[in-house]
Amino acid sequence: MAVALGILASIGLSRSRFRGAGLVTALVLVPLVVPLVVLGISLLLLFHVLGIQLSIFLLAVVALLTLSFGRFLQPRQVAAN
Repeated sequence: MAVALGILASIGLSRSRFRGAGLVTALVLVPLVVPLVVLGISLLLLFHVLGIQLSIFLLAVVALLTLSFGRFLQPRQVAAN
């Protein structure tokens, strides 16, 4: 059921332009973003359990790991001819 709805949503979003298309795209991509937030929080909790002090460097490492992981999940933009 989810695959069928996803296919229909992708066809609708790619073939038509309408008001609110950005909002619909954002709602479709939310399940991809939420795991990244959970990943970042779990990394911070792991570092806390290991006794590593919270610092700007640690936050930068967590942000880099979380954002680089999310970059692989983003859809690719194809230039229209």
